Amino acid sequence: MLKRDIEAIKVYKQAIGIEPDLHGVHASLGDAYFRLGLYHEALNSYKEEIRRHPDSYMTYWWLGSAYGMLDRRYDEIEAYKQAIRIKPDYARAHFSLGLTYAIIGEIDLALREYRILKDLDEEWAKTLFKTIYK
Repeated sequence: MLKRDIEAIKVYKQAIGIEPDLHGVHASLGDAYFRLGLYHEALNSYKEEIRRHPDSYMTYWWLGSAYGMLDRRYDEIEAYKQAIRIKPDYARAHFSLGLTYAIIGEIDLALREYRILKDLDEEWAKTLFKTIYK
């Protein structure tokens, strides 16, 4: 995966040089950085994708994940909330938001996400519940 991601970064940068507004290219660059553990670079790429395409709910989720890898929990929470604002039924964002709330000890807020998630994805809801009460 390492070699493939390094090559992908080169390709995405070339694509950005040709067509910087191409939908998804900055997010894909961020994903390659993320897989390499280059979270600050991933953040910058995700932010650029959001600047150019502000309704990219999946990019907000990835932004939150990168913040989480850097232990920036409150930024992580805000990114997941933005993903949910754009796509209220985005189960992955509700799960991640609930998990992050559990990590910081906000159990009531984690349970709120669990209740929402029960209607969206029962398996993720069960996993979140088990995580909250482990």
